Order: sequence, then C-alpha cells, then structure tokens
Amino acid sequence: MKLEEIREKWVIKNNNSEAAMAMWDSQAEAECYNQIPSFENNHFLKYMERKGMLKPSCDVLDIGCGAGAYSIAIADRVRTVTGVDISSKMIEHGKKKALELRLDNINLFQADWNQFSLEDNRYDAHFDLVFAHMTPAVSDSVALEKMNAASKRYCILCKPTRRNDPVYFEVERLLGIKRTSSALDETIINTFSMLWQLGYSPELTYENQVWDINRTYEEACQFYINRVKQIKLLDNNDIAKAKDYLKCIEKNGRISECINTLITTIFWEK
Repeated sequence: MKLEEIREKWVIKNNNSEAAMAMWDSQAEAECYNQIPSFENNHFLKYMERKGMLKPSCDVLDIGCGAGAYSIAIADRVRTVTGVDISSKMIEHGKKKALELRLDNINLFQADWNQFSLEDNRYDAHFDLVFAHMTPAVSDSVALEKMNAASKRYCILCKPTRRNDPVYFEVERLLGIKRTSSALDETIINTFSMLWQLGYSPELTYENQVWDINRTYEEACQFYINRVKQIKLLDNNDIAKAKDYLKCIEKNGRISECINTLITTIFWEK
C-alpha cells in the first residue's frame, strides 16, 4: 500500500476526547497505572537500555504518559523527560509522585496528542527519544507522523495486540457493536507499513502478558461505558443495558476481568 493510501485509510473514525478524558480520569487511582516499573524485570525498559537510548544528555518525550510511571522510571538516566496525557487526574498523580521523589527534570502536562501542535510548542525534532507506551494516543497516521516529527533520533511505539477483553467485548456486543477486526492489530500493521514507506527499517519485538483487572462496580461502569462512548453515541437505554450486565457479573461489589494480550513493540531510528 502506498503512503497516501495509508494516510487516507488510517484515520480515527470516532474521536470523543471528552469520553476518553472521563475514562482515564476514572482510572487515575488504580494501582496498575501508578506503579513505577523497574529496569530489573520490565521488558520495555530493558529494551531501551539495551539499545543505548537512555543517556545523560538525552531529552525524552513520553506520549500518553498516564500517571508518569515510565517518565519517572527513566528520569535519573536522562537529562529531561516531558510527559503529555489527556487525563488531568493522571497528570496530577504523576506530578505528585515526581515531587515526592524530588525529580526536578520531569515536566508533565495535560493535552490531547491528537490536537497538540508541535509547531506552537517548538517540539519539531526536539527530542532525542520519543516513546508511546501502551496508549491510544497514537492510533492513526496523523498521530504517528507527529510522533515521528517530534524525534531527532529514536522512536518506540508499544501496543497491546491480539488482545482479548472478555468483559469489554461482551459490553460491545450487547450495545450492538460488531467486532470485525482489532483496531490495535491494524495500528501495528499500519505503523509498520507507513514507516517502511517513509524509508525506515522498523524492528518488532513481542511479549505475552496476562492482566488480572479488578474494579469496583462503579469504577467498571465508568470505565466500560466511557470506553464505548469513544466509538458509539450511547442513549440512556444503552447505558442501562451495560450497567445491568455489569451488575449480573458483579461479585462482592467488584468486577473482574482477565485480559490476554501480545505486547508488540516497534522501534525505529531516524
């Protein structure tokens, strides 16, 4: 597929940023988004270390940084880390943690990457390393090319692929959403194709993961309903149907979900 064909085909069909903000704000307290990963046992961190990307002179951009877990993890190995995320509550948590750890080389701020202007913020070719780890912030051709343009050397995109979310997929089915293919898988395919057409030689690595997610009923309703709102306009009947289903699978006030996924990491050097 030619470059212009990829750009024309690979676009976000629905971009409900308000629903996205609400969904991620509802997850800001979750432990899994606030745990700081370790270089000893984290595949992504070890990969960056092995590739020699983290140096004392390095300025880094973390797209979709969430509560800043990865920004904080690499802060003592680079010169500066800038993190951007759509969730103001996630950013608040990240700033608080960085302050507690006395890390003064981290700048976290709230913004929607899809609406963010590199030119207005003077971010064109500004960073030695740009990464987007497990975030929907980079999910179309415009977001990917913006990510690439912000870097002057290294880029890494990490996505869950071949993913099975049994609870969420059932919510989709009940609300009339027909799952014909995985947007996450298409993101990896389109990313590789676009980078190849741009003249890069992207490197792919894989890691199988299983996530055991446990939320309160209220948290689950916020998360799943706002997640669906990003791809479909919901009426009151739809919302009631989703809540009724979640109530049926609730145990002791909580909703559990076991997610199986293959983590795909794409690395390229400019």
